[in-house]
Amino acid sequence: FVLPKAVDAPPKPTDDKVTVVAKDSEFAVVITWKGSWNPDEAQKHKTILADLAANDGYHLDLGKWQWRKFDPPWVPGFLRTNEVYIPIDPPSTKPDSEKK
Repeated sequence: FVLPKAVDAPPKPTDDKVTVVAKDSEFAVVITWKGSWNPDEAQKHKTILADLAANDGYHLDLGKWQWRKFDPPWVPGFLRTNEVYIPIDPPSTKPDSEKK
């Protein structure tokens, strides 16, 4: 899971398989939807997001995409919030058409 930057001292995990890792900030594109945790739906939304972002000229790092789930398992599937997150290159001040 992701903690906001304002959390100076995250809680110590109680499971040895869980680690806390600080990450540098990055730019990303994101699409959110409601529904059950379904890998096929995540792939479908990844494709939708990648197509939209590429058509807008963003350079995607599809090797690092993430499927993020926000709700505990006891929340009914139709109420769960999901997100596909794809890192992108930092935006330029010029559109691709002006970079030549």
